[in-house]
Amino acid sequence: MSTLANNQRPAGINTLERHLAYDLLLLARLNPDLRVMEQAGSTVRAVEVVLTPADDGSIRLVARISLPIDPNYSNDITQPLYMWAQELSNVTIPGNWKQA
Repeated sequence: MSTLANNQRPAGINTLERHLAYDLLLLARLNPDLRVMEQAGSTVRAVEVVLTPADDGSIRLVARISLPIDPNYSNDITQPLYMWAQELSNVTIPGNWKQA
C-alpha cells in the first residue's frame, strides 16, 4: 500500500479534478510497468495515463485504471464501493510528490 495523507498533497490541489489527476498521475508513476490479467491470455497496464489533443484544440488527460476490488463487496452494502478497493502495489511515494 502506498500511503498518502490528504495534508501531504500539494496545496494547489483544491478541486476534485486536480485531486483525481494528481492521484492518477502518481499511481501511474509508481506502477509504470505493472500489468494485470483482466481476461485469460491478455494483460493490460494497471494504470495508464496519456495526454491527447482533442478536436476542439484542448489537451486532455485520459486515464484507464484497473483496481482490484475485494470480492466480498457485494455481501456488505453498508460500505461504499470505494472502501472495497484493494492496494495496487506497495511502493514508496517519492518526496517530491508530497507536500512537506
